[in-house]
Amino acid sequence: MTEQHVNIAAKMYKARSSMKSLFGESYPDKVKVYMDIVKAVSKREGVGEIESAIKLIKDANEKHQDYSGILGVWILAATVELIEPSFKP
Repeated sequence: MTEQHVNIAAKMYKARSSMKSLFGESYPDKVKVYMDIVKAVSKREGVGEIESAIKLIKDANEKHQDYSGILGVWILAATVELIEPSFKP
C-alpha cells in the first residue's frame, strides 16, 4: 500500500467518523441509504465499492454542485461501512 492509499483511507475513515459524530444515533439509518446506492452502482457497473464511490462522487460534482460536498462525505462514510462495518445492519 502506498502513502497515497494510506492518506485516502484516512480521509475515508475521517468522513465516517465525522458523520457518526454529527448524526449520533440516527447515523445508521441515514448511512444505510447511501450504502444501498454504493452497492447498487457496484453491482450495475461490475466494480468494487471504492470504484463506485469515485464514480458517484464525480457524478455528484458534475450534476449537484450545490451540495456535492455533503454527498461526497456520505458516500465515503457508506463505502467505509460496506468495507468495515461499525454497526449491524
